[in-house]
Amino acid sequence: MYPSRVKLRCILPLASLVLLGASSLQAASIYTFDVTGISNSAIIPAAYGNRISGPSDAAGSYGTTDGIYTPNIAVLYGAVGEDPNLWTTGYGNLTNIFFNDADNDTTMTITWTADAGFLVSLLSFDLASFIDAGQTLANPAITVLDGSNNVLWTQAGPLAVSGATHNSFSPGVTASQLKLVVNLTGLATVSDDIGLDNITISQSADTSGVPEPGTAWLALGAAGLLWGWKRASGFKKSSLQR
Repeated sequence: MYPSRVKLRCILPLASLVLLGASSLQAASIYTFDVTGISNSAIIPAAYGNRISGPSDAAGSYGTTDGIYTPNIAVLYGAVGEDPNLWTTGYGNLTNIFFNDADNDTTMTITWTADAGFLVSLLSFDLASFIDAGQTLANPAITVLDGSNNVLWTQAGPLAVSGATHNSFSPGVTASQLKLVVNLTGLATVSDDIGLDNITISQSADTSGVPEPGTAWLALGAAGLLWGWKRASGFKKSSLQR
């Protein structure tokens, strides 16, 4: 029986599992737009979805994929000329949605900004029309940009948006800032009949090529364990040779 071999078999799987666990944790929040006291055409509170730290706060409630949420992500609704509001039902089969209430406007915008040292990811969202027959978005129908207005993801048009159910999208893009823009060009007086819901974002550490402190310490610890095994193994071999 060689104790050093037993140690190696135990150490390597343990180190791998610990490192994997440290790197795989990712906070995620779902904007359900279940805002406290919601009513049709109500202005969305600026605090809703801003630095989400739990299932609910004074502004409303949220979903999550893992129970961790996104406390290091700030949100901004709308852009110049837009009127970011809420609606309860009627947009396909969605309940409680976000829309731009400004008729004849050409965009609907939401911007997320991560704190220093963090990144934000836009994982998925739903889109629906208030008009039963649906509506068609021009090209590009939907765009996601970073803080420098570089296009990270786009959904080509013309895009038929359902008024009976909804359309789902999964951009899966990450940056320190993300801007989701829905193209309402050409919809004229019914530009307010396109709604967003169930927006899922996540946050993660911005390592930028530098190991996360926790991961670095774990890696160092694993290296130390391996060094200790090699030293013990060398000692055992030397003893046997004698």
